[in-house]
Amino acid sequence: MLATSQLTQTLAQSESGGFSVFAMLGVLLVLVVGLFVIVWWVRRRLSPHEDFHGEGFTLGDLRRLHKSGQLSDEEFEKAKAGMIAAAQAAAQRKEEEKKNLRDLGLR
Repeated sequence: MLATSQLTQTLAQSESGGFSVFAMLGVLLVLVVGLFVIVWWVRRRLSPHEDFHGEGFTLGDLRRLHKSGQLSDEEFEKAKAGMIAAAQAAAQRKEEEKKNLRDLGLR
C-alpha cells in the first residue's frame, strides 16, 4: 500500500518538481536491458562449449580415416564391428529399460 501511494505521488508530481514518468520508464528500461545482458552473459559462460557434442567417433569419421589412409582395412573393419556391436547393445539396453518401465506401469 505504501509503495502504491509513493508511486501515485511520484506520478502526480509535475516535471519541474521531480522525475517525469518518461524518465522513470527510461531508467526502468535501461535496468531491464542491463539485467538481460548480464543473465545472457552468465548463461553463456556457464553453458558447455558448443563445439563439443560428446558423440565420439561416428561411422563417417571412421570411413574418412580409412579413406585418407590413416586406418588400414583390418583396423577399419575391427572398429566398424565394434561400433555396430556397441550401438546394438545400447539399443537393446534401451528396449529392456522401456520394457521394465512398462512392466512397472511407469510408462
